[in-house]
Amino acid sequence: MQGKGLREYFQRGTRFGLSDIVSIMTRLLDALGYAHEEGVVHRDVKPANIIIMSNGKLKVADFGIAHLDSSNLTQVGTIMGTPGYMAPEQYTGASIDRRVDVFSAGVVLYQLLTGVKPFTGSTETVAYRICFEPHVDPSKLVPELESTKFDGVVGKALAKTPEKRYRTAQEFLESILDAFSAPVSPAVCKETILDEASPPPAGSGSPRPSQSQTDSLPGGTSVPPTGWDAALLEQIEQQLTRYLGPMARVTVKRGAKTTTELGALYSLLAEDLGSAQDKKDFLAGKDRLEGVPPAKSKSPTGKQAGVAAFLTPQEIDQATRQLAAYLGPIARIVVKKAAAEVTGRKQFYSMLAEHLGSEGDRERFLRGVSAAVPVKP
Repeated sequence: MQGKGLREYFQRGTRFGLSDIVSIMTRLLDALGYAHEEGVVHRDVKPANIIIMSNGKLKVADFGIAHLDSSNLTQVGTIMGTPGYMAPEQYTGASIDRRVDVFSAGVVLYQLLTGVKPFTGSTETVAYRICFEPHVDPSKLVPELESTKFDGVVGKALAKTPEKRYRTAQEFLESILDAFSAPVSPAVCKETILDEASPPPAGSGSPRPSQSQTDSLPGGTSVPPTGWDAALLEQIEQQLTRYLGPMARVTVKRGAKTTTELGALYSLLAEDLGSAQDKKDFLAGKDRLEGVPPAKSKSPTGKQAGVAAFLTPQEIDQATRQLAAYLGPIARIVVKKAAAEVTGRKQFYSMLAEHLGSEGDRERFLRGVSAAVPVKP
């Protein structure tokens, strides 16, 4: 396709006018609405999969992990998607429907309005925030939006529970049009469109260096991005070469310039892979890195770093299993976070129970952990 992904616009620091934002969202939600009517849920809506064509119109790409309403191939409990854009129910492994695409499109709208994503941090932090913490209203970051209705539009699209979100892409679109209250262009304006001759972002101070300049010093010596070990990046590059060939070297270096967190780098690189299986296999490579400390370092006693000293590994494992019955895979992150903050066992279990939606679930959870592991002070 003759065009560039919205991700590249964000990487270049492009700030869209409100007219362009509404044009992009109109085309995106039109496309998703059509897919939904045909029984297809995309499940991986993100800037890299939104292509702005050279004529200013838009295409939605990469239905590689799309879910068919009539299909039983994707089982409840499976997590598929891109961190930062997945809906809460994708993180918990619950059943999904078209409203996961509404949530992801809401993240894209937030990013278009503010220039940043609503939920940021490490992969685990993002997962926790999406499931349990509110986002900051766009108008708090961009005061010019205070006079519009976009805070409410974004808030409904990013609702934690599907029942509180827009029921359809069309309903979401109608709210955007109501907030804009002006004619909508069928295409992004020509001045915004990136092409091969596009200049570097304003304020860069110099022309963009060539690829050889950014990847090597004179003489061909490779320079790792700040904060990264060259040997570690070389291992990651070797893993990625299986999928991208020679482009793996460039892709790893570019990704390493945007983050210094290993999990975040793997997630970012996985976005460039075509199939869900390729992404899964590549992400598994993180655990096979040589000479890299495990993600969960352990103390000499075998206890995970950051876990309160009074909690035993058995208690942590039991709490995770009990909580997973209600929250799914996200339970591991919730338990880890609570264990690092509490000062007593009762506080630990109470904090976990607070993440459950109903009083009945909270009572059942507390009875379950009490029966499995007697709760001490």
